[in-house]
Amino acid sequence: MKVPCVESKLCVFLFKIQFNTQLSEFKNSLNTINNACDRVQKSVKMKDILRRILYLENTLNQGTIGDKNYKIEYCIL
Repeated sequence: MKVPCVESKLCVFLFKIQFNTQLSEFKNSLNTINNACDRVQKSVKMKDILRRILYLENTLNQGTIGDKNYKIEYCIL
């Protein structure tokens, strides 16, 4: 007995079997990333670090030559 296109049919069957598991794993990974992003956004220490970096950058940019002295403000972030 010969089945036409057996290889492609098996690949489709395998895909159907594995799809829900892979989707569940992907959702778990995405939730982990979202939780990490939330923690970074709510971090008081991260905000303090960004403020210090911006202060330093703005201080260094004050002495530049030219018409445009750009100052980055924390509220932009």
